[in-house]
Amino acid sequence: MKKKQTFNIHLPDTISEQIRDIENVVDHFLSNYKYLENLELDDLTNEENLEKEFNRLSEDFNLISQSYGKLRQENGVLNFHGNELF
Repeated sequence: MKKKQTFNIHLPDTISEQIRDIENVVDHFLSNYKYLENLELDDLTNEENLEKEFNRLSEDFNLISQSYGKLRQENGVLNFHGNELF
């Protein structure tokens, strides 16, 4: 019989103490793993790259927010809860 392979996910205490529902975090981690595995450590630690990426994402977010605001003005507010852009 083939032995089932097990995997362990280790979270530092500083993170796990602040999170109430660890299982939810692990579920999100596993569902987004295909995106996380493509990240390069150098891209995440280089401040210049991070700032460029942040600026690009901020511009994209501002455009989306403007479009979202215009749609809400034109169509009225129907059961909008919180920030539905995410």
